[in-house]
Amino acid sequence: MTLELMFELAWKSGLIAGAALFAASLLGARPAAERVAVLRLGLVILLALPLLIALMPALRIQTPAFAEPAAVAAPAAPPVAAPAPDTPVPRLEAASTGRPVAGPEWRVDPVAVLLAVWAAGCAFLLIRLTAGVALLHRWTRDARPVSDSRWLAALARAAQGRRPPVLRASSRVTSPLSWGWRPAVILLDPAALDQAGRADAVLAHEMGHVRHGDWLFLMASRLLVALFWFNPLVWVLERELARQSEQAADRWAADRIGRAEYASAPRGPGPPGPRPHAALGMAPPRSELARRVIAVMHASAQSRQSVAGRAG
Repeated sequence: MTLELMFELAWKSGLIAGAALFAASLLGARPAAERVAVLRLGLVILLALPLLIALMPALRIQTPAFAEPAAVAAPAAPPVAAPAPDTPVPRLEAASTGRPVAGPEWRVDPVAVLLAVWAAGCAFLLIRLTAGVALLHRWTRDARPVSDSRWLAALARAAQGRRPPVLRASSRVTSPLSWGWRPAVILLDPAALDQAGRADAVLAHEMGHVRHGDWLFLMASRLLVALFWFNPLVWVLERELARQSEQAADRWAADRIGRAEYASAPRGPGPPGPRPHAALGMAPPRSELARRVIAVMHASAQSRQSVAGRAG
């Protein structure tokens, strides 16, 4: 990897991430699913960026060639007369200074240093991602299957005739989360399990993540952050994709059980304890809950106004 290639990856990844974020911001009045689609497109292009750079010729700006001035011929040196055979030629002895001859100068290769720093950051984030997925596997293995008939009935309604995800209860999580793919897994915290009245809202939301493949794109965005960790716009893209995916899952769930019912479903903060890392599963921060409820109610109010306008 050359310094030119590293610079090209840096500015092109920033350009693509910035364009995706800007395009998604222009869809602020549109459903969150459309913003998710735009951000996912930017994510896919970024993942393919190294391959695109390798396959497509780089655009280079050719500098005009200037004719070099002709070399001025040096005047011929006058001929030196050879010494006579009988004339002794003096021998020139090299003066010994007594100083050791200096060895080759050691220089730091900036490309090697930058490559080592990038590899260290990439390895750290990949190890953290791998450890998070391994932790999820352990939590799922240690969790117990949910046997409450109310939760199982809500799961069947949320699956809508399709194969339902695996539903388990774990004391290691502090809020419901979904992860995995075929089959997906939904983990319930003890506080949520005790509130069967919110089963439809919780499972409809998590099924929204499962149906849209959000966990796969979450993993892809985490991989992207590991590769382009030096670019802050890539981090912003990953966070914005997770946030918009939560809003899209809210909208999907509200459309199925009713916006008013979904927004009024109790949402306990969960017991104190370690929250799962963002690399683990689709679990929103607690600070987002109020904002998401307001967004659902705002969409419900807009829908009622639209219906009233058509009726009038």
